[in-house]
Formats: sequence, C-alpha cells, structure tokens
Amino acid sequence: MFERRTIAMEKCPHCGSETSAGARSCPSCKSDLAAATPTDEPGYHKISRTAIASLVLGVLGLLLIAMPALEIYPPPLGWPRTILADLYILFILAPVPILALTLGLLSSSRIRRSAGRKKGRAIAVAGRMLGYLGVGLIAFYSAVGTWIYKNLAGPDYPTCEDSAVGSIRVLEIALITYASTYDKGFPLTLSVLGPPASGTAQSADAADLIDAKLAEGMRWRYSFTYRPGKKEKDGRIRTFTIQGDPIRVDANCRTHYFTDETGVIRHDRYRPATQHSPPIIY
Repeated sequence: MFERRTIAMEKCPHCGSETSAGARSCPSCKSDLAAATPTDEPGYHKISRTAIASLVLGVLGLLLIAMPALEIYPPPLGWPRTILADLYILFILAPVPILALTLGLLSSSRIRRSAGRKKGRAIAVAGRMLGYLGVGLIAFYSAVGTWIYKNLAGPDYPTCEDSAVGSIRVLEIALITYASTYDKGFPLTLSVLGPPASGTAQSADAADLIDAKLAEGMRWRYSFTYRPGKKEKDGRIRTFTIQGDPIRVDANCRTHYFTDETGVIRHDRYRPATQHSPPIIY
C-alpha cells in the first residue's frame, strides 16, 4: 500500500501565489524566498487607496441624499416627480453610491489577494456597506416619489402655486373687508389684519381677518409683499399692490404673482409679476 503524503504549501510574500514549503524561489514571480520578508519595501502594508476612495464616496453619497431632504439645495426627493428630479437622481445622485459599492468590492478582493501587503479591509467593508445603504435609500425615495406622483399629485392635488393664488384671494377679501368695516381705506401693513392678542377684542389694529402667518406675509413656500397706495386728502388709502414670489424657485414653485385693488391676479413664469403681466384665466 502506498502512503499518501500532504505537501505543505505557503504563499509567496511578493505575488501571493502558492509555493511548496521550503522552496527557495517562487515559481511564478521568481523571487528569492530565502531572503528576508520585504516589510520595508515601498507599498508593503500600505492601506489600499481603492478602499479609502470607496469610504469617501460612500459618505459623499449619503450627504448628497440628505441635502435635498434637508432642503439645502433642490430638488427634494420624495416630492412629485419632475424632469429635474429625474436628471438629478440619474446623473448626480445614483452614480456615487454605486461607485462606492464597486470600489469597496474591488478593494476587498485586492486586499485578500495581496498576501498581507495591503491593509484596509475594514475601510473597504465600511465603504461597501455605505454604498449598499446609499443605493437602497435612492431606490426607496424613488419608489416613494413615484407613489406620491401617481396617487397624490394628480390634476386635483393642490400645488404650492395653487396655494399662493388662494392666499392672494384671502388677502384681497381681508383688505376689502377691513376697508369697509373701519372706514379708513386699506391698511398700512398686513399685520393689522391678523388676530388680536389673547384676551383682547378685534380692532382696527388687530382685525382678525387672516391668520398670524399670513399676516407676516408668508404662506407655505411663498412670500407676499403688500404695498399700500398714498393717502388721499380725506386720509384714506384706496389703492394697494400685492406681489407673491416663491421663497425658493424650483420646478414645483416658480410662478410669480401680482394683484391690486382691481382684484385681477396676474402672473409671470420667469420674473416678478407686474401690472402689465398677463392675468390668470380660469
């Protein structure tokens, strides 16, 4: 009977290929295995740059996902889908975590094959996990945005521009009501149209015709600028203008509005509206 012998194998510290134990040279790279381990050679035990790049891109991907959600810059994810939002996801947001994931997998493979010459396995794993998380969040936000668009953002769903027009109508009615109630004409500021202090009655200084937020000239994502006309000889103000402008212009809120004592609301898509802008036709 023949006795089976197992030959002990070792890895070459230079190229990582397997060699028989006690061999004096590597059959693959022809390196001298009898020499001292090259721990002082340039590049030995260095942290993988690919792993570092994976981690940096993973963190950057999460920041790019978080910034729109915090409204640091448009377009916000999860809102009704627009062409701008689709382009942002496709060409800016999605490639970063995907690249982090790819580099994390590549660096892990290289570190494994380096026979200890490359370090940074934990960094590669962290970059890979951040890449997985980024891709998952993008898929989640895209799914939520699509659901909102299909189920909520239909033709009957009020947008911020619809809200702006409604707010201007409320202001017009409040101004007319104030002028007819207190026989002073239109007020000097919107603040007098707001609610009175707790425990006090309505008056010309707190008419309680609009809510406190609108009395400050704000509603949702629009600001409203009220300008009263000049006082006439009898002390009354008979003219006014209101301009409604988006606080931050994006694909969902970009129209500017204008109205005056005539009650006609005018709009302009690209610049602040004036009395010469086209009227809204219902």
